Amino acid sequence: MDMQSLRVIGARVKRMAGSLLPMPAPVKFVIVTRGRTGSNLLVSLLNSHPRIRIYGEVVGEAMMRTPSLKKELLRMGALSYVCRFFKRYGFESAAGVKFLYYQLESDYGQRWHVTGLPDIFNYLTSQNNIKVIHVKRKNRLECLASIRVAAHTNTYTVSKEAKVKSQHNTIFLSPEECEQEFELIGQWEATYDEAFLHHEKLDVYYEELVDNMQVECDRVLKFLGVEKRNLFTSFKKQQSRPLSLVVSNFYELAEKFSGTKWSKYFE
Repeated sequence: MDMQSLRVIGARVKRMAGSLLPMPAPVKFVIVTRGRTGSNLLVSLLNSHPRIRIYGEVVGEAMMRTPSLKKELLRMGALSYVCRFFKRYGFESAAGVKFLYYQLESDYGQRWHVTGLPDIFNYLTSQNNIKVIHVKRKNRLECLASIRVAAHTNTYTVSKEAKVKSQHNTIFLSPEECEQEFELIGQWEATYDEAFLHHEKLDVYYEELVDNMQVECDRVLKFLGVEKRNLFTSFKKQQSRPLSLVVSNFYELAEKFSGTKWSKYFE
């Protein structure tokens, strides 16, 4: 065999060996948010990308109510249970999980008799290589109303084929309840912005995600370092009525909060 043939064979072997090298670890990311901010929509969209694997609320109420999953959580410990979702299981370029703010607090763990949830928060904030998508909703009154309607109807996501149950439901909100929620969301947002100050972080707003879906998706994909492509979802918006028709005492609340920093939610 001549020298040129040996070089060709050597080059082929080198390429084959290179193709067998382990793939790099996927980019780790988390979605943090309050409920009813469009985070389920974003999770659905990201899961339509073949190079992204995103789990929903891995320590959420649905998981806690599933005996087999809760048993696994208790067996592994909260932190180990969550960290496994960041591992590679296929050809993912990015792997992530979602948390609602309160799910990382000790009070939530005590309610479900699970220890170690604050350890997850400490781990996430200490690992600067974890990217953070902070999903927010500009109108906190809409967020509160959506929480209440979803709880009343026990409907949290709706597929495009399904009939929306909540279109004729109305709710009553007290001024005290509204102000408490407005303040709480503000405190949570500030706490998580500060906690992830030294991480790569992207703010995504519900209103922009709904109005300019592909533009916002492109922003997220660029942030995660995966190729852009058109994403799709099977979900549709649950509530299309104006707040004045959803909240039975909307105009009384608008008058109550007139001239305050919360008045913009009633415009």
